[in-house]
Order: sequence, then structure tokens, then C-alpha cells
Amino acid sequence: MSAVWPAGLPEHVDEDGFSIEPRDNVIRSETEVGPQKARRRATKATEIMQCQVSMGISQFNDTFKLFWHETIRDGSLPFEWEDPRDGTSQVFLPTRPYRMRIIGDTRVRVRMELELR
Repeated sequence: MSAVWPAGLPEHVDEDGFSIEPRDNVIRSETEVGPQKARRRATKATEIMQCQVSMGISQFNDTFKLFWHETIRDGSLPFEWEDPRDGTSQVFLPTRPYRMRIIGDTRVRVRMELELR
């Protein structure tokens, strides 16, 4: 069972900085003669979601950091969260550490790169 995005954090990602890109799902091989060969890596291509979430500094310190470091063990475990495209529950796995930026006296913006499973 996957962890779940904490209720104490914003439910939705910021529109600014949101994107989804499919991972390359094709393996190409050179041949001695003729055109190269190509085949699928897997039956379902994974997608990478770039997103950012704005939250209060106390939310970041008290909830997000605990979730990241303890619950999903520094991003090594998947978690369930709402897919921004259609609102369905999806499983996400971080692909790199988060990046935090202070955007005001009491606000931060956390940027994440997540693989949709």
C-alpha cells in the first residue's frame, strides 16, 4: 500500500510550472544492413510530471519535510495523490530531490519531479 499525500498540504499543484512529458519507451538498435530496428521497452510508457506546490513555511517545515524524509523515505517510496489532469487518484514516485524556494515572508514554493506509475 502506498503512502498518501498529507491532508495538511495543498491538494492542488500550481498551474505555473506544471507539465507532463512521456518517457521514451522505444529501444532502437543499429543493424549491419538496412534500417535500424525499434521495439517498445514496456507495454505502458511512464510519464514524468514537473510540478510545484505553494505552501506556508510552517506547512513546509512541519508537514512536507516529515512526509518527504520519513513517510516516503527521501523520495524512495511511491505515494498516492490527485492527478491534476482529471482528479483521479494516481501513484507517484519522486525521480529527484525536491527544490524549495522562498516566495514571501511566510510562503515557499516546492518544486518536484514525479513519475506517474
